[in-house]
Amino acid sequence: MPKHPRQEHRQLDLFSLGCLAVLVKELNVSAAAKRMGISQPAMSQVLARLRLVSGDPLLVRGANGMLATARAMELAEAAEQAVGLIEGAFWKQSKFNAADSTRLFAIMASDYMQDVFFPPLMQRLLKLSPRSSIRAILPDLGRLHQDLETGPVDLAVGFFTNLAPTLRSVGLFRDSLWCAVPQAKYGRRKTIEFEEYMALNHVVFFTEQNGSSTMERHTDHALSLRGGERRIALHAQNMTTMLNAVARHGFAATVPTRIVTNGRHPGVKFLPLPFPVPDFVLSMVWHERHHRDAANAWLRGIAREAARTLRI
Repeated sequence: MPKHPRQEHRQLDLFSLGCLAVLVKELNVSAAAKRMGISQPAMSQVLARLRLVSGDPLLVRGANGMLATARAMELAEAAEQAVGLIEGAFWKQSKFNAADSTRLFAIMASDYMQDVFFPPLMQRLLKLSPRSSIRAILPDLGRLHQDLETGPVDLAVGFFTNLAPTLRSVGLFRDSLWCAVPQAKYGRRKTIEFEEYMALNHVVFFTEQNGSSTMERHTDHALSLRGGERRIALHAQNMTTMLNAVARHGFAATVPTRIVTNGRHPGVKFLPLPFPVPDFVLSMVWHERHHRDAANAWLRGIAREAARTLRI
């Protein structure tokens, strides 16, 4: 039993629709083949397939050459519109109208990055897109790739290592580490000895999802090169708790320079670390699938502008 024409719909493709539009305009298989860049036999095969799918001869012989049927004229007009619509969707550059947008951007960032980086970022966002907003999400390094690929996160900012190949990243600014100690004990000091640092109880940044932060592992690696290991008295989940523990309980903490320079931590004295630790780069990270998204590209652009105010 022959197939019903509708059962042959899978033989339709964008190229075949383009051929139909050209066939109706040229009313000549050879001329249509030349315009589409294929051979005359190949165009004849396309025409045969179109006849099968449509259930109509499409082109018939007349006294002075080929004629298009009424069905062919109808289908050719629809085909031309469809091809134009699809090609336009592929080639059109998507645009993001920041001024009118109400977009909610989700950014994965630690409390340190929220404290340091979000103020200049928000200043630019609200100036250029006053109806847009940002939702801060605390980092979960175990879900970083998944949240950027399929989850709610547009962008992640922070200190990241060993990123997956499908994640893109660019450095924003550099930072270094200092030692936070109690003001009451070290108020007049300008340095701390290595042995003093090692003898103190330490508070470190820690989350249930990730364990010790990348910054803490960076510190511990540098310390291990000196044969040292900190005595950890408290695992805290934010910088404020860490610095409160330094001021109230006499602990030590190793913190980024930009925490040192904001001057909002009474009771804490900041001293250079008594051992070398390389500077680290704070980066923004996004998934490949968002790379050409106009809104995401715009967000990355203002993030770069905000980072310029923090570069040292």
